[in-house]
Amino acid sequence: MIPDAVDLRTELLAISAELGRGTLSSRLASATPRRAAPDATSLVEPLRDVLLSQPVASWPRLAISFNADQVDSKLWLIECLPRGLDLSRHRVVILGAWFGLLALMLHRLAPRPPAEIVCVDIDAGVCARATQVLSVLPEPPRVLAADMLDLDYPALGAGRPTLFVNTSCEHLHDFAGWRNRIPAGARLVLQSNDHAGCSEHVNWVPDLEAFEAQARLPEVVFRGTLPLEHFRRFMLIGRT
Repeated sequence: MIPDAVDLRTELLAISAELGRGTLSSRLASATPRRAAPDATSLVEPLRDVLLSQPVASWPRLAISFNADQVDSKLWLIECLPRGLDLSRHRVVILGAWFGLLALMLHRLAPRPPAEIVCVDIDAGVCARATQVLSVLPEPPRVLAADMLDLDYPALGAGRPTLFVNTSCEHLHDFAGWRNRIPAGARLVLQSNDHAGCSEHVNWVPDLEAFEAQARLPEVVFRGTLPLEHFRRFMLIGRT
């Protein structure tokens, strides 16, 4: 287990629950005692303050983004990255980054945090909120409002080793078209799921084997399935 992961997970799930109930408060103003040592959750207090500043109407969606399915999927990703992959030399481009949870967790939990993170999402409103959420980090990632189907991936990967992360494969209506835009030899982390009950999941897959067939990765260094409360998450790590 990654050091501090349990403590950070506890704090993020508490935030999710409070957002969902509409009872989010500053930890300092709350009667609820801290569940983690200060060094384990150094970003939690400022994160709470940023979330408290968001419109209450946005809280239910934010609650989903910090729930157990989301947190555990991202934690699994960080735990399964190849041991020899030095993120401190890499740019990490997160596609479908939503409110920036993976970027937060990478900064806090990766043994050697990425040299640079770029968060991409198609929803400009989400990107504006993600920019505020990620302001709690000492070096906030760049947030780019763009359609991942239109990005110039060679340009995004220029200048330093780059890891492209797409944890939203189930949302892509043209997965094959997106996959064909990724340059040969690029490092990729892909996640999808079998959650057919969500209308936004236009590209869900029934199992890991179907995901592998769809991804067409010539080199796979990790393949796995993570059972979650509401669905199974599938992950592939490799190169194009």
